[in-house]
Amino acid sequence: MNRSPELKVGFGMINEIILQPIRSILLRTSLEIGVFDVLSDFTSSIDVSKRLGTHHDNTRYLLDGLASCDLVEKNNQMYRNTEMSRLYLVSESANYMGSYIQLYQRSLIDALDDLTEMVQKGSIPSPPKVVDGSYDEFEEYVKALASAAKGGTARIAARIVSQQPEFPTMRRMLDIGGGPGIIAMAIVDPHPFMKGVIFEQPAMAEVARKNISDFGMEDRMEVISGNFLTDPLEESFDLIWTSFCLYFAKHHLDETIKKIFEALEPGGIFISLHEGLNEEGTKPEILVLPNIAMNMNGHDTAFESGEIVEAMRRSGFSDVRSRPEDSPFGEVEVVIGKKE
Repeated sequence: MNRSPELKVGFGMINEIILQPIRSILLRTSLEIGVFDVLSDFTSSIDVSKRLGTHHDNTRYLLDGLASCDLVEKNNQMYRNTEMSRLYLVSESANYMGSYIQLYQRSLIDALDDLTEMVQKGSIPSPPKVVDGSYDEFEEYVKALASAAKGGTARIAARIVSQQPEFPTMRRMLDIGGGPGIIAMAIVDPHPFMKGVIFEQPAMAEVARKNISDFGMEDRMEVISGNFLTDPLEESFDLIWTSFCLYFAKHHLDETIKKIFEALEPGGIFISLHEGLNEEGTKPEILVLPNIAMNMNGHDTAFESGEIVEAMRRSGFSDVRSRPEDSPFGEVEVVIGKKE
């Protein structure tokens, strides 16, 4: 009998890839039917199925699957949310990420249902997206952006800005593409007198205005409607912040960053928070994989590591420095430049 060759590499990683879609489907289904909302305390699968109006045995199998993923605890046939699920998956939580997760899955994962056709024949019509401030599911899109900000980006932004030596004397900041305004408010709030401006397209600008009112920050925050690619920016800012919005300017990045440079006061700083792909655009995985569907449909807008750094230097910024930053969405690149 011929001996099988010795295998130096196991099959484990491939098996892990096979399991990943199952985890994603379990999470998505649980959010859709409200599983995490009824697991604040240890609860039996019978009580869960009664409260949700679901099939008991299949509800139990779903709960066991969630427990295997460490999204719920199981003890003596009772189930309860883990701390992570309590923070991010309960709909009443201030940090709820459900809207973001569901939109993410539809726009980035479900879009790969036609992957074979895209690889064989080229791009197919893209899913709905923001265009001139409109969106087919605009309310859900807004919730997703707010979830992403509350889920970590706002805290990261506030910490990065407050660590800058210029922070104590900053009087006015601008958040370009500031979305629903959560990030800009988080930056401004801990400062004793700094005021903030959010620059956004008209529909989203209205959302930002409402959030500012809800947070009682009308005296410190202003919203300007417009398109940062084509409209002029106001001037006299001590800080300009951008996070995950320069993709739209990728093909005329120098022009956009030069506009930002000119909008700063002397001594002002520009901070960019975006991904930085490395290893010839193949890493980090958590940033490469979500972009596959968009890339194949002609929207390759991700930045290589160092790309924004070089554009800032070409646009006149001095003391340009960058560093990696851990975020809930993977490692991103913080780039800071100063206008002398």
